[in-house]
Amino acid sequence: MSKALVCVVTGASRGVGRGVALALGAAGATVYVTGRSVKEGDSPLPGTVGQTAADVTAAGGTGFAVACDHGDDAQVAALFERVRREHGRLDILVHSIAFAPKEDLQGRLLDCSAAGFAQAMDISCHSFIRMAKLAAPLMTEGGTMFAMTYHGAMKVEPN
Repeated sequence: MSKALVCVVTGASRGVGRGVALALGAAGATVYVTGRSVKEGDSPLPGTVGQTAADVTAAGGTGFAVACDHGDDAQVAALFERVRREHGRLDILVHSIAFAPKEDLQGRLLDCSAAGFAQAMDISCHSFIRMAKLAAPLMTEGGTMFAMTYHGAMKVEPN
């Protein structure tokens, strides 16, 4: 690859986001790995942004760990400002955030309160629209945005 891709992968501490970040790293990309899990124990699930970023680098790319709560517009704006400052462009944005309110045990989002549901939709789904507005100006040579999110693609089963 003559010109390494510059990528942002959200929710990349674990799961699909981590897998996408590692695949981009194996292709030689520069990957900003974002998420809220900075140290083990920040989440009940294993994985951190730092570990994923290190694994991206080990796979052949360049990983940057960025602690970012995508429900906080200032943190999101700072992320894209950093990409602009350090690289001047963005080629790929992968939105892979999975947020669930504390009451959403066992993945039953529809059983949680209206406020919990609204918060999950805002962070898991609507945050992509806010990020797209910040990412688009960095995609001057064309770019690709992918939106995958747990709640945006969940299977709803009757109780």
